[in-house]
Amino acid sequence: MNNAFRSRRLLATLAFGIALIATVATAPALALATTTVQIVADVGGCFSGHQPSSGTMTVMWTDKNGHVKASFPATGSISTGWRPPAAACQHNVVAYGDLIHVHVTSPDDVTHDFRIKPISATFHRSTNRVHGNAPVSGALSITIGRPSLTTGSIPKMCSLNPTRTAAGDFNVDATDCVPGYDTTGGDVAVVVWNTPAGDFERSFVRAPYVEAVLGKPTVRGYLDAATSASLVLRSSGGQVRGTSKVTSSLLTGIFAGAFKNGGIGVKTIAGNLITGNWEGAHSYRVRQLVVAISPSAINGACDPNVPYGLALVRAGEIVANLDGTTNGSGATGTLSTSESGLNSGDAVVFICMNLSGDRTKLVRAVD
Repeated sequence: MNNAFRSRRLLATLAFGIALIATVATAPALALATTTVQIVADVGGCFSGHQPSSGTMTVMWTDKNGHVKASFPATGSISTGWRPPAAACQHNVVAYGDLIHVHVTSPDDVTHDFRIKPISATFHRSTNRVHGNAPVSGALSITIGRPSLTTGSIPKMCSLNPTRTAAGDFNVDATDCVPGYDTTGGDVAVVVWNTPAGDFERSFVRAPYVEAVLGKPTVRGYLDAATSASLVLRSSGGQVRGTSKVTSSLLTGIFAGAFKNGGIGVKTIAGNLITGNWEGAHSYRVRQLVVAISPSAINGACDPNVPYGLALVRAGEIVANLDGTTNGSGATGTLSTSESGLNSGDAVVFICMNLSGDRTKLVRAVD
C-alpha cells in the first residue's frame, strides 16, 4: 500500500484543495499470525483486506440497516490484497455501523465480520490537541501528517499513542510531534483503531480551514465533523458582498458552499475578506495568484515565503505537480511540462496557503 490518494479522486482533491478519500496515510503493520482475515477500513472512504495464505472468498458489505452496498468475490494473500470493485467505492463510502462480512471458501471455510464503530475526534490549530472518543477495546494510535497541496498524499510526521478513559475519551498534545511543530489548517490526525480481532479502522481528522476560489463563488474546506459555520464575503473596504452557511460531513468534516447575495452567486476576487467561525472567529484575506504558462514550463506567483501547490491536470488526473515554498518575491519554482506536454483542455491548478492553513486557489484552462 502507498500513501497516495486514488487517482480517480485527484481532480476532486485539487478542486477542494483537500483530500476527500485517502487510501493510506500510515500503513498498519500486517500481523496476521492469529487472524484469518484482516480488513483495513477508512471512514468516509473504502476498505481493503489481506489473509495469511492464498485463497478465495466472498465479501458482503452492508450498511447499519443491513442494506447491501456491495457483494463480490475476491482472491488474495498476505502479499496480494483485495478490495471492492472500483464502482462500489465510487458510489459508497465506509460509514459507522457498516458490516463487512468475509466468507473464506478456500483453503478453509471461515467467516470474518468487521463492524465499523463510531470514532469522533477534533484537531485544532489553536491548541495543537487531538481529542475525541473511540472504542475502549483494542489498541489506538494517532499519526500526524501535513498533506501535499497537489496530490493530497500525507507524509507521516509522527505517531502518538493516546490513553483512553473507561468511556473511550482521549486527549493528546501534538506540540512535540516534531521540533517546532505547530498545527496548521489542513493538517491531518489519522486516528487508527486496531480491533481485538486484528482489523484496522481509520478516521482522517483535519484541522479546520477555508479555501477561496478566485473568480468563483465557491468556498470549501474542513470543519469539525457534523458542525456548521456562517461565512461572510466582504469587499476590501468591508462591505458585505455575499454569505454562505455551510455544514460539514459527519464522516470527514469536509464542506463545500457558495457565496450568494439574494440567491445569486458572488465571484470571489483578490483582496476580499472572508470572516466566519471555522475554528472560533477567524478572518482570511483572499490572495492574488498569477500563473504563467509556456510550452515547456508553468510558473506561479503569490505571497512571499508561503507554501504552494502547482499542478497540471488532464482528464481528471495529475500529470505533473510541484509542492514547495515561494521565495522572498513570491515566486514558485518551475513546473516542467517537458514530459507531460500541454494539451488543449488541460487545467493548471495553483494553490497558495498562509501560515495558518487558509488558502486561495486559481484554476486556469490551457488553450
